[in-house]
Amino acid sequence: MNTKWMIAGAGVLAVAGGLPWVVGYVTEQQWHQATAEVNDAQPFLRMETDNYERGILGARSEVR
Repeated sequence: MNTKWMIAGAGVLAVAGGLPWVVGYVTEQQWHQATAEVNDAQPFLRMETDNYERGILGARSEVR
């Protein structure tokens, strides 16, 4: 019975460890989509993301 709980605990830790990566990936995709929508909505101003870096606890972007 202890083996079942150890496997369940390892599964919970694996999922909890992977969730920040998934959230960062989805956020990065949404950022690129929002940038494209801003650029498509009007012709006189163009937003470009030079660098988008995902970290463990946050992200950093350079917009010009």
